[in-house]
Amino acid sequence: KAEKLTLIDQLYAGGLTGMFVVKSDKVKKTHTGQVSEIGLKEITIKSSKKYHLIQIDDILDISMIVEQDDE
Repeated sequence: KAEKLTLIDQLYAGGLTGMFVVKSDKVKKTHTGQVSEIGLKEITIKSSKKYHLIQIDDILDISMIVEQDDE
């Protein structure tokens, strides 16, 4: 859980995009977006279309999305 919180903090502080795999009603869902708020038990992720309120305990996996600069 400590690794999960550290990565959430890094994504939030850097304004970086993450991909979050979340369990919801026994189904895995994937949300991609930026962490806009951090609470004690939940985070808010802003995707391109809406905000998602996610319980930290429901997060199964977090990946950092590396954006390529076109030069």
